[in-house]
Amino acid sequence: MGAKHIYQTALQHNIENTNLLHNYAVLAEQLDDQVLLTKLNSQLALAKQDPFELLATAINARNNGQYFKARKQLEDAIALAPYLSEPYLELAIINYQQGNEQSSKEWLEKAIELEREDEKRALYHAKLFALNTKQ
Repeated sequence: MGAKHIYQTALQHNIENTNLLHNYAVLAEQLDDQVLLTKLNSQLALAKQDPFELLATAINARNNGQYFKARKQLEDAIALAPYLSEPYLELAIINYQQGNEQSSKEWLEKAIELEREDEKRALYHAKLFALNTKQ
């Protein structure tokens, strides 16, 4: 049973979430199935998304080198929940991966400002310290 069949079966049984739709869209793109890709992208646009789903799909896009798509999803997550630190951390990672260390520092500082958990805040501070001491 192929991946496409598994995704189709999940959608037929109304098992729909943004991760499923996003992953199926990635497969459709790989298969060069433009009709399916358009349909899935439309479903993604209409899907009620929460910031954590957007964050998860943004991380997936970043891991696949789809930085523009990841940024868009992170911006959408921030629009829905500007108080979450994680989207800002992800933007810091993307900027770092693209060689923009100054912007990465700024996003990390924003994540630190918003983070309420001491452990996470300490981790963000360590990342920022590493960027500041990097020569």
